[in-house]
Amino acid sequence: MSSLSVVTGFQEGCRRAEIDPSKGPVVVGVSGGCDSMVLASLMVEAGFDVRVAHVNHGLRAASMAEEDLVRKWSQAQDVPFHTLGPPDVQPPQTGKQAWARELRYAFFQRVARACAAQAIAVAHHADDLLETILLNLGRGTGPAGLIGMATSRAVSNQSGIRLVRPLLSVPGKRLYSYARSVGLTWMHDASNDSQEYTRNSIRAELGAMAEKDLMEFRQAGVLLSQRVHALRQHMVYALQDAPYLDSDDLDAVPVWMRTWCVLEWMQLHAPDLPRRQSMARAVLDLIPRQAGRKVSFGNCTIWRDRRGLRITTDAMSAESQPRTVSVPPLGSALSVPTDSGCLHIEHTQCSMQDRAARTRHAMDVVLDAAVLDGDVCLRPWLPGDRFQPPGMIGHKKVKTFLTDCRVPPSRRAAVPVLADQKGILWVIGHEIDARARLVDSTRTGLRLRWTPDRGLGQARSEISAGPR
Repeated sequence: MSSLSVVTGFQEGCRRAEIDPSKGPVVVGVSGGCDSMVLASLMVEAGFDVRVAHVNHGLRAASMAEEDLVRKWSQAQDVPFHTLGPPDVQPPQTGKQAWARELRYAFFQRVARACAAQAIAVAHHADDLLETILLNLGRGTGPAGLIGMATSRAVSNQSGIRLVRPLLSVPGKRLYSYARSVGLTWMHDASNDSQEYTRNSIRAELGAMAEKDLMEFRQAGVLLSQRVHALRQHMVYALQDAPYLDSDDLDAVPVWMRTWCVLEWMQLHAPDLPRRQSMARAVLDLIPRQAGRKVSFGNCTIWRDRRGLRITTDAMSAESQPRTVSVPPLGSALSVPTDSGCLHIEHTQCSMQDRAARTRHAMDVVLDAAVLDGDVCLRPWLPGDRFQPPGMIGHKKVKTFLTDCRVPPSRRAAVPVLADQKGILWVIGHEIDARARLVDSTRTGLRLRWTPDRGLGQARSEISAGPR
């Protein structure tokens, strides 16, 4: 790979990672090794506002020399330099690699927050990616482990800061060739030669392969990672607004993907949970069980519902919890206040005018009380919820209905529904279900009036011109 193709690989990596010089500073983690020095140089040449971050772990005799090298390079490039090191860090007696990794990324995040960086960039390359995939395979990974390393991800579950890897498609040897061609200076980390670490052993075995075989193996690893990552992105997009998993949808997924789906779903809605296949299996074991069964992990509870799985956490607001209400006696009324509005329910005799008009106002409807099955439940709509708008043959997903009504995605989750044991009676503010409409034989009805808070009222005005 020529210098030009290294630059091209870097540019493609920036595009995949969605970083751009116009979007603000980028913190670059620079150890002083060849890979990170090349990354920092490429970032500067590309016009990024680079902030160099270096951690001196104090684990090797060369640590101070590495820090000095990175500092001098930063000064020569007129790039801000941030460092953390002795005596501010004290290595533990055991688990030094994990400790060093946590220390680095915590420091990178502090620097990124201080300068409002668009991302943190690190210099992992194609060989690192291949080694990680092989490491994961040795540990019995699921499909997600075949990604190895993502081009872009959150630094941590609690952080909104992205970690990006613009060099993932570039082989390590070619970074060395590029560094020599542009006159960069770097230091070799002798710990990378130690066979004490599994990764180094894998690296040595890969290095013993014929160059052509290694090139093909590496290309296959990069392609596999990109394809599995794309599949994961599609899955995350489908699950990101779904605190509910329909069991029919899970049944439609190949068996080998179900654990992966549940893990991604749990990670999206309870990001503090560890990612363990045993937890996903415990969740899947709820599927054949009766409604009402649950499993709990820390502050997260997953319930078996009538049609699938529902996740709740302590962080979810009280308004997202279902409110079950007994229908008031004939001739009486009650109000059900919530954080998003107030539902007024009046059980009344249906007048001739009601039966003749059979009209519905978005916020004030009359339902046939005779069709009710037990208590009614006021709750958010759930992915997989379906109902039958009057005049339609067959049912329609609430999500699709709201999309057709041009409800903005950011507002859809705030739309409540009223349901009984048989299903949805009213998509509040929009449409009733066909089975609840007034007919000639209707004698008693439920007059329902929804008074939204200001936020839902604004949402309604935005979609008032949508199709009905």
